[in-house]
Amino acid sequence: MTDRTRSVGDHADLLIELGCEELPPKALDSIRDAFFNGVRDGLEKAGIAFQADASRAYSTPRRLALHFVQTAPQQPDQDQQRRGPAVGAAFDDEGRPTQAALGFARSVGKDVSELDRLKTDKGEWLFARVHQPGQALGDLIYPILEQSLRQLPVPKPMRWASHEFSFVRPVHWLVVLHGDRVLEGQLFGLDAGDSTRGHRIHSPGPHAIGRSESYLEVLEAASVLADPERRRQRIREQVLAAEPDALVDPDLLDEVNNLVEWPVAV
Repeated sequence: MTDRTRSVGDHADLLIELGCEELPPKALDSIRDAFFNGVRDGLEKAGIAFQADASRAYSTPRRLALHFVQTAPQQPDQDQQRRGPAVGAAFDDEGRPTQAALGFARSVGKDVSELDRLKTDKGEWLFARVHQPGQALGDLIYPILEQSLRQLPVPKPMRWASHEFSFVRPVHWLVVLHGDRVLEGQLFGLDAGDSTRGHRIHSPGPHAIGRSESYLEVLEAASVLADPERRRQRIREQVLAAEPDALVDPDLLDEVNNLVEWPVAV
C-alpha cells in the first residue's frame, strides 16, 4: 500500500462513499445513520477535529456517503509527561543506572542522563517529557472505517465473488477524499479513488468528483440526488403536483425514497 502519511495538507472536507448493489430499502436509513455515527465517534476518539454540526450522511439505493466538514489533516501534537521508576530503584549503590532506568529511557527514546527527576510526597521518581507528533488522518481513517463497518446493523450480510469479507450488498467502488486528495487505502478489496458513479441508466460514469465539497453537485449533474431529504421532498412535490388532494403515506414515502436515485412521478 502506498505511504499515506506524506504531505498531510490543511483542513478540508472529508468524503467517504461506498458504492454498492441495490441496498435493502427498509434497512437503508438505519445502516446509513449507524455508519455516520460510528465514523464520527471514531474521528472524535482519535482527536481529529471537524465541524460536527455541518457534517452529514447521504444515501441512495446504490451508495452510502459521509461528509465531514473541515476535517483536520492529523491529530494535534501532544506533550506528555511519562513517569518512570523510583529513583531508589533506578540506580544501584554506586550510582549506575539499573535495568529499570535503562528500560524506561529506551521506552521514551532518551538516554538516562536526559531524564528528569520529580519529587512527590511518595518519593522521588524519574520522569521524561515526551513530544508525541499527531498521526495523519490517512493513517487513522481506515481502522476507523473498518471498526464502524463491523458494527453496522446489517440484517443479512453476504459474501461475493471469492472474497472473505461480507457486507449487506456487494461493494463496487470506494471514495475516500480529503479535499482534492485521495487518502490511499483499501476496503472490500477496492482501492480508494476520487470517482463516483451516476444514475445507472441516464449517466453511469464514472464521474470525477474533483473536490469533496463538490460531491452533491457532481452527482446531481449525473442524475442522482444523494441527499435523502431532498429526494423525499421532490417525491412529495411531484405527487402533489399530479394530484393536489393526494394523501402521502409517510411509510410508503420512506420506502419509495430508498428505491430511487432520481425520482420522476408518472
